[in-house]
Amino acid sequence: MEGLLGDFAICFVVGPYDMVFGVLAAEAGLDVYISVAFSLAVIVGAAQFTALSLMLDQVLTVVVIIVGLTKNCAWPSIQQP
Repeated sequence: MEGLLGDFAICFVVGPYDMVFGVLAAEAGLDVYISVAFSLAVIVGAAQFTALSLMLDQVLTVVVIIVGLTKNCAWPSIQQP
């Protein structure tokens, strides 16, 4: 039960962030299913916004993936005590 309450509390922080990404993704022309899959696959929110920005600038897909993975992989190392 304690874990459930902790997860519920984080939704108040993550929810608005994901809504902003959803609005920006919709304005960029991304499909709803792609935006949701993107939010589920990418851990770090900054990586989502960076990748979306690069996609809008029509950067090569390989570069978008490399930048997204780099930002995503850096997050766990920051969380170490």
